[in-house]
Amino acid sequence: MLDINALIALLMLLAVVFGGIMKILWVKVNGLDQRLSDERVKSAERFVTVDELDRRLEQSLKPVTNRLDHMEVQNDRILQLLMNQAEGRGAHREVASNG
Repeated sequence: MLDINALIALLMLLAVVFGGIMKILWVKVNGLDQRLSDERVKSAERFVTVDELDRRLEQSLKPVTNRLDHMEVQNDRILQLLMNQAEGRGAHREVASNG
C-alpha cells in the first residue's frame, strides 16, 4: 500500500499536470479571443455601414443630379423660346393675311 508521502507526491504531480493543462487551455482561449477581436477590426475596415454607403452614394451622385437640374432648366428655357417664336410667327401671319 502507498504511504502518505507517495500519495501526497502523486496528488501534487496531478495538480501540477492539471494546472499546466489549464494554463495551456487558458492561453489558447485568450489567443482565440485576440484573433476574433482582430477579425472584427478587419471586418469593420472592409465593410461599410448603411449610413456610410448612403452618404457616399449621395456625395457621388450630387454632381450628376446638379447637372441634370441645370439641363432641365436649359430645356425649359429653350422650349419657352421656341414657343414664343412660334406665337410671334403666328401673329405675323395673321397680320399679313388680314392686311
